Amino acid sequence: MIKSYGAILITIGLFSTIEVVTKHIAGNVDIWFLAFIRFFAAGLCLLYIGRQNLGNIRQRDFLSMLAIAIIGVPLAFGAFHLSLRTINASTGAVIFSLNPVFSTIAAIFLVGERLSVRGIVGLILGFGGVYLVSFGPETVKMSEAVGPLLMFVSAVAFGTYITAAKRYVALYGPFTVMGLLFTTGSPLFLPFIDGTIYGGLFPTALWIAYLTFAATGLAYVLYFYGLSRLSITAGTSVFYLKPVIASLLARVILDEKLPPHFLVGLAIILGSLSLTRKNLPRFKGAENKTNS
Repeated sequence: MIKSYGAILITIGLFSTIEVVTKHIAGNVDIWFLAFIRFFAAGLCLLYIGRQNLGNIRQRDFLSMLAIAIIGVPLAFGAFHLSLRTINASTGAVIFSLNPVFSTIAAIFLVGERLSVRGIVGLILGFGGVYLVSFGPETVKMSEAVGPLLMFVSAVAFGTYITAAKRYVALYGPFTVMGLLFTTGSPLFLPFIDGTIYGGLFPTALWIAYLTFAATGLAYVLYFYGLSRLSITAGTSVFYLKPVIASLLARVILDEKLPPHFLVGLAIILGSLSLTRKNLPRFKGAENKTNS
């Protein structure tokens, strides 16, 4: 039990560094290369752990998972990395943390789950929180809206991807499914990589390795390890703590300002997540798969 909670806590810490580290090295690495290597290498790690279930995947399910991979990797994280070119890491982390809300919306259409009044209130609060975090009380200027909108698209795509993958995670286990989605979706970043992969600065290479093997590969392994031995409630704590920790890291490491409207918006989004938590899609049946 202690190991399981420890795995979840380490995952929270690793996930919380992604926006900050990505923003820190943004000028020294091609964002498309970074996105590719992160998910391809992490996918290989997950596939190795879940390799026993690969032979059981039906062709129809494989084709469906390819479509899900396009939504969950190049669309979600292409928008994610593009967004961080223009917005603060703290703002990006808070907006992206809203993805469970969009999992709730997607579940209504994809798996027939019902949305309660409590959930509807949570959705409305979530949108309001994103606005406050991104723009504060000021009138929105289109030139300033692109970055937040891209991160919003990323959160929508990732939330939809999580819900769409729910059925296949239950059938084949999270390591097999997520590994397959990562390795099939990430090559779509390759055509966008230009001639310069990174600026040649040695610390940048270390940060790329960290994002690939620690913040993505190791983090997902630990996340699914913890979820396979604990209730889904423990896992959803990631969505509560991640934006808080990421914002603090951005303040300390990147010296980003956290104005009052940001803190109010963060509190509203955390409240939104709490209200919609009841409707979050659950990976039923996946627990036994992950122990193989």
